[in-house]
Amino acid sequence: MKITYNPGNISKDAYELIKHAIVHDDLLMADFGNIGGIVIDGTSPQASSKVIEIKSSKNMRRSGPLSWLMSLEDIFEYEIIDIEKVGKLLNPPKAEKVSIKDHIYNILLRFSGLAFIRIPISPNVKYPIPHYMVEDHDGIKTIQFFSFLGAQGELVKDIRAEIIAKKGKDSVPIIGVTSLNLSGQVAATSEKEIERVIHTMGYTKYISVNAHSPYRKGSFPILDLSGLLSNKVSIAREGNLSVETLRLFYKGISNPKDTFLSKLLNPLRLNQNDKEIYELCQFALKRLKKQYKNEDELLLNLRDYLLNILQEINSNEL
Repeated sequence: MKITYNPGNISKDAYELIKHAIVHDDLLMADFGNIGGIVIDGTSPQASSKVIEIKSSKNMRRSGPLSWLMSLEDIFEYEIIDIEKVGKLLNPPKAEKVSIKDHIYNILLRFSGLAFIRIPISPNVKYPIPHYMVEDHDGIKTIQFFSFLGAQGELVKDIRAEIIAKKGKDSVPIIGVTSLNLSGQVAATSEKEIERVIHTMGYTKYISVNAHSPYRKGSFPILDLSGLLSNKVSIAREGNLSVETLRLFYKGISNPKDTFLSKLLNPLRLNQNDKEIYELCQFALKRLKKQYKNEDELLLNLRDYLLNILQEINSNEL
């Protein structure tokens, strides 16, 4: 049974489904729009064990820690990211008069809603982090997190509030997440497939965010800032974006003067001097403006529209 999540006007059924999962150390089945997910209170070992059991198939047992759903603000507020280590990978250009911390934040912002980020954990993290939510590479500890935007981001805030209500403020409000599939199988992306997998796992209710994009489906890319794969920024998985498109995000430099389009292109850091990109945005804006009245939803879908075209351009070049 699908329970729709409406940000800012959450229904009683949606609220109770979220609260039940957190209070009872249970699993929250979710349709995030382009991919199904299983969400838990990441501070609960019981919930973590349930995920491992339910995702393990006859031939393959799920292993490794879950990813995190967390805002960039929390990543820095709780001092989770090792700024010194990441700073060595992301040295800001000399022309940019910003601190290392601000430069890292700006880079992470570009990939919000687009990619998982793997980062090393700071030795100064404010509160202990459960071992089952951390990857340990010979003493170097890392986590993998995703920062949603739009309606999905509002859902994460509501889940976070329930974890804080349960655990108190003296702990990191970790939301654990994993794709909706059995280990070794492809993640569910369509509503029909999501419902089938949820029922297979013994659940009947799931929360659904009305944020379907026609342009990108399936697993998200993974950007590695841990320095473990190499001594530079690495792409651990392409997912639903190509390496070339991810490079475009990382290397782009500036924004157009148009205020509305700058909101779109700021996370992308596309070059304002690229006339074709600018005209493409204006064309897409006219096309989508009638469909999406809410500015945030319009921006997200406009960005995905642009991504889709960039993907086609990149694949043709390759």
